[in-house]
Amino acid sequence: MNYQHPSRGKLHLRRAILFLTAAFLLPLWFTVAPLAGWADERAEQIITIGAQEVINEDLYLAGETITINGTVNGDAVVAARQITLNGAVTGDLIAAGQSIIVNGTVQDDIRMAGQVLLVGEGARISDGVMAAGYSLETKAGSTIGGNLHFFGGQALLAGTVQKNVRAAAGALQIAGKVNGNLNLAVGNGGVSVSPFLPKSPAIPQIPPGLTLTSSTQVGGDLTYRSLAPANMATGATVSGRVVQEAIPVPPEQRPNLAHQLLLQGQRLVTLVLVGWLFLKLLPGWLPTLSTTVATQPLPAFGWGVVTVAGVVAGTIALSLLTVLLLAISGLLLPPLVLPVLGVGLLALLALLIGFGIVTNFVPPLILSFLGGQWLVARLQPGRSLNPLVALIAGLVVFVVLTALPVVGGFFNAIAVFLGLGALWLGWRSGDRGGTTSESPLAAV
Repeated sequence: MNYQHPSRGKLHLRRAILFLTAAFLLPLWFTVAPLAGWADERAEQIITIGAQEVINEDLYLAGETITINGTVNGDAVVAARQITLNGAVTGDLIAAGQSIIVNGTVQDDIRMAGQVLLVGEGARISDGVMAAGYSLETKAGSTIGGNLHFFGGQALLAGTVQKNVRAAAGALQIAGKVNGNLNLAVGNGGVSVSPFLPKSPAIPQIPPGLTLTSSTQVGGDLTYRSLAPANMATGATVSGRVVQEAIPVPPEQRPNLAHQLLLQGQRLVTLVLVGWLFLKLLPGWLPTLSTTVATQPLPAFGWGVVTVAGVVAGTIALSLLTVLLLAISGLLLPPLVLPVLGVGLLALLALLIGFGIVTNFVPPLILSFLGGQWLVARLQPGRSLNPLVALIAGLVVFVVLTALPVVGGFFNAIAVFLGLGALWLGWRSGDRGGTTSESPLAAV
């Protein structure tokens, strides 16, 4: 079968897949690899391609620091904390790292994602650049032969872009030449400085919003979306139109009463169904726990607080234990790394999901059953109490109270602490819910 060169659309698809792989999978592998003992086999901490070295194939690298001074006749896919290209890449450069510096030549596209991105004054990129990160700077003297796409915190474009620029950033400064159109979305609040940014390369200080300096030259249109007008210095030239598109401000959302009623109605029906199951399967369970709350409110509340604190502490301890076991297995038994990671994550999910389910259903049922019996006894004194009727009456009141602004959250928190504490006290006493249907009000 004769080989057919893939179409340009398929090539773009392959390159996009490579970019996503480098941006997301390689950093994850680089993080886990040292724990698993793979780093010595598949990556080095410091990798340098010498100036006289020529690699006649696609290059895939992962390490702490990667410097390419030589020539790569193919694509370069790299992931590291710091990446520097001083040489030449005849294909695509696909890079993911904390800081990425391009000083050399790339004869095709650049796809890069990182915190600090720098295109140096000697950089020559024959095709387009797609970048995402905290900061992007293109130095004066650099050339991008295709389109520039950027999404991130801030960008300073002082070099030359032969085609169009599309960008979305909190702060954007144009100080170079763009032969095509500018299509921008810019905030007006600037970007906050993270304490985890690398010290090198230096990050430029860019004023909030869109700024065009006196050296700006735009060959096409400037279209930007921002709440504030662009700051255009005297001498900045735009050959085409300058259009500021308004950012639509959504109208103030008022609470939709019908929607809120629907949500609370769904919540009520769900609680009634779950409570009915409890009454059928464990008929003495809700009366017993309700009696615990009625007779021991302060101990129940205190043990509820302890239970919540214990779950938080357990989550932290389980996370630390998983990390410790990962480190130990990575050093002693590398094949156990993935099983340990899987078991640790499953245990965390089980703890959090189980706690969430119990918190959302059990305390409301306990407090509603207690309140419903009191309410029915006052409305129909002397008559025998139907547990399901009492539960439904209490749930209606509970749902209404917890739906109130501010007060509802406070009431729900009290219910959670009381309910969890009653569960804890019931477990300590060994009562798993018998068949008794004695009213908890009789104990008060």
